[in-house]
Amino acid sequence: DIEALVRDYESTVVRAENEMEVEKLEQQRLNRERLRDRRAKRQALLKKRSEAEDELRDAEHELAGAEATILEKQAFELLATTSERAELELETVLAGEMENTSVVASLEHATNLQVAGVLMGGGPDAEQESGKYLRQLEEVQVRVEAELGRHNAGQLAVVTRLNGKELDNLRAAHQREREKISTNYRQRKEVASRKLAVVDEEICEELQASSHASMTARMDMLMQQEISRARIPRATGQSGEGNIHEQLQAGP
Repeated sequence: DIEALVRDYESTVVRAENEMEVEKLEQQRLNRERLRDRRAKRQALLKKRSEAEDELRDAEHELAGAEATILEKQAFELLATTSERAELELETVLAGEMENTSVVASLEHATNLQVAGVLMGGGPDAEQESGKYLRQLEEVQVRVEAELGRHNAGQLAVVTRLNGKELDNLRAAHQREREKISTNYRQRKEVASRKLAVVDEEICEELQASSHASMTARMDMLMQQEISRARIPRATGQSGEGNIHEQLQAGP
């Protein structure tokens, strides 16, 4: 009969509404869990980014400190080596000058002995002979000094060339040392930079996913509201809708 149909219809409507309410509550629970998980993931990403920033900052400081330390050490080494090489060149010059002085003094002494012997021997040609020895001494001194000068200049050139080569080798060794240290620390810095970039990419992906999830949740809520408004009223006398008996009996 009609009343049985009405009761069956109302029962069906109630069950459907209850099921929809259960689904709604379950969906709300799932949304809360997803929101909690996303918040936890976001906090983890922020912590991960902070750690990556600290690592990059430490790598930059270590690189700057290592470069400053090696430059200071190498500057002292270069200064000490340059000073030693300059002292060696000075010693070479002084040794040459001493050798020149010694040779010239020996020549003068030998000539003076010869002149003294001639003068002591007397004779009409003694003064002329002594003058000849003195002129010979001057000529020999000029030749000897020129030869010693070339010899000393050659020695100084050799010392200077060796010093320059040693300094060049030291500078090259310093350059290799700086490059090695720089490479090691720069590799650490590059690794830290890549790690930070990866974290930033993960954060961007999470923000996009979170935005999409929020939009989906909003659409679900709107759909639930529309479904709630579209529910068929039960035979409980809701305002503006009439009794279900009347609606059924008023059919064609």
